[in-house]
Amino acid sequence: MKEKIKDTIVDLLFDGVKEKLDCVKENYKWQKLFVSTGDFFVNNPDVLVKFEDDLYSVFSKDNLIRIAKRLKDNNGYDFSQLLHNELYDLMVSYEIPIMETETYIHHFMQVIITYLEENDSDKALEMFLGDMRKEIGTYFAALESKLELVLNQISNLNKEKITTYSIADIDAQIRRETKYKGMGLDFFKLDDEQFESKFQNSLNDTKVYVVGKSREETTYRILNELKNKNSKRITLVVKSEKEWNKLQHSNLSGNILVPFFYADSIVVIPNNTNIFIYGEDEPCYTQNKLVLRKRTKRNIIDSLEELGIDANEAYKMVDNTHGLYVPLKKKLFDGAMYDKPDWIEGHSDVVIAALLCGKWTEATGDVLVFEELSGKAYSDCKKELGKYLHRENPYIVSNNSYRGSNMQLASVEDAWEELDLYINDEMWDKFISLFYEVLIESEPIFEYPFEKHFEASIYAKKPEWSPTLKKGMIRTLIMRAYYRGHEENQKQIDNIVAKVLDTITSKERWGYISQYLPELCEASPESVLRKLESEIEVSQGLIDLFAEKDGDFMTSRHYYTNVLWAVEQLIQQKKYVARALEWLWEIDSHNIKFNIKFYI
Repeated sequence: MKEKIKDTIVDLLFDGVKEKLDCVKENYKWQKLFVSTGDFFVNNPDVLVKFEDDLYSVFSKDNLIRIAKRLKDNNGYDFSQLLHNELYDLMVSYEIPIMETETYIHHFMQVIITYLEENDSDKALEMFLGDMRKEIGTYFAALESKLELVLNQISNLNKEKITTYSIADIDAQIRRETKYKGMGLDFFKLDDEQFESKFQNSLNDTKVYVVGKSREETTYRILNELKNKNSKRITLVVKSEKEWNKLQHSNLSGNILVPFFYADSIVVIPNNTNIFIYGEDEPCYTQNKLVLRKRTKRNIIDSLEELGIDANEAYKMVDNTHGLYVPLKKKLFDGAMYDKPDWIEGHSDVVIAALLCGKWTEATGDVLVFEELSGKAYSDCKKELGKYLHRENPYIVSNNSYRGSNMQLASVEDAWEELDLYINDEMWDKFISLFYEVLIESEPIFEYPFEKHFEASIYAKKPEWSPTLKKGMIRTLIMRAYYRGHEENQKQIDNIVAKVLDTITSKERWGYISQYLPELCEASPESVLRKLESEIEVSQGLIDLFAEKDGDFMTSRHYYTNVLWAVEQLIQQKKYVARALEWLWEIDSHNIKFNIKFYI
């Protein structure tokens, strides 16, 4: 039934639906569309009246014309699927359980088919209805069997006082909370074929680690993938650390488990597939993590248009939010979801200092920067920030690893979305001044020859300002000018980045700055490209950096790869692609023998 339905059949189908609805309007006879015996799930008289109104709104003349047009305009659109989607959204909004919802919809379809068969003699319609009856019968039997397995598993865990959710539950939650009818998990397309292949191949493992741009959006994208491609396995979502820890003592096995909460550490539930999902700002130290790329703007626009949003409006929504989930989420979901946490309401200087630093350690220089921005002793800052740690939706998280420990924003996107407007000019100017002082300070490891850097990383003196703080501060430049749209700050950022790059006068200096060049390029692509171009005219160490080949590949540092990653960013931007490609050709003309393969 994926072939295009003739327009005449479409008209007959919807005329029949409208006639049947008109026949059952009085005295709640419409309930017979969903149940032949027994009571309808909704039984409160006031709610029944509202449900009836909403039902007739779904099947109003205007809405049926809209649905019919959609069916006529799109090859492959399935009449039964369209009808299912309309009814599913209605019932989910009334919190009718998933099994009852699917049962009611199946019964509704059968009633409509029987009515059409009895009241229309069109032979083409008769054949279509026969195929449709078989198809929805097969679909419902398979769906009913799958739902029973999932619901039985959830029910058994409930008996053990463990609360879990199915993929259908998460889909229903999205549908209830969104501003747009028809928006569910299907909105969150995976949009990454390479990731998809690796992810599917990993689902027999006990542990699967996934890193995406935003943890919430990535979780929805993963659940959508599991819904579409792995429906034969039971997937359970757990929303709290307390409930997850209870699973350790259950006899659960063979399921896919997805923790949907934040915790410093989450234990593995044995004999199941545990999918641990991280946002890009959260540390994931495992070597075999799967990285899910950010959704393309085109993909998000297509998903918005599928919701019925005008193409121009969809483009504006994505363009204004840069396709980032947190600001887009506010446009997609009802405001009731956004109870502001206390760190937003207070937005103290300590909170803003944490926002501007992004992430930091307790290195001497890091502490001094934090104190300068906050105007308080660091001990007092730690005490205040401690209130925003270890909670369901933290502002700050603490990371501990073999590399050391640091503090950082739990979600850079969330923090900037809520706090950007509280950054005053005085604090921003102070930050810019500190940024320059911090970034121009090289690191002790660059006092050693490049070929010794691997071993020197063990015994070299630690820098006064940590690389962690430096990367956090560069990210602040990116968030302020580009993602938050402060065009008035972009020139200031271009100037400060150019000023930092002007301090490069040697191979060693290039090696140091190269560690931060991809991020600096994102903050100020124009400044980085100009510096690279100036090196072609008069080299101040970059050509020497590219020619550096001392040491074994595994034990020496090849800093020029950071430069190539920065240029790769420039190639992806229409404004800079021609100049970036010309620069690559110029570099290639030096006939440098690279220690890694490099293709132009």
